[in-house]
Amino acid sequence: MKRVLLAAALAVAPIARSFSAHAATAIDFFFPALLPNAVIGGHVCGIPFQNSTLLLLDSIDAFKQAGLDPNKAPRTWAEWYADAQKLTKVENRQTVR
Repeated sequence: MKRVLLAAALAVAPIARSFSAHAATAIDFFFPALLPNAVIGGHVCGIPFQNSTLLLLDSIDAFKQAGLDPNKAPRTWAEWYADAQKLTKVENRQTVR
């Protein structure tokens, strides 16, 4: 939400306006999952170098489908790993969940 407010206030601008043409292709080297945090209106307006998740998000439906209790999050790395194996869903050799 903050990035939308900044864009509306014209406080951000596409990187291509400030850097050489080579900078625009540098974006290909960033993790694709981080890129949406740096894009506003289809233009890259930030450098997506870091992402930090300080909490666990889960899907109640996915937990139920995997036979797990959605009200009982994993408490140890061993539980995390075991739950992840149950939650992982592969179709046609592609991980879909």
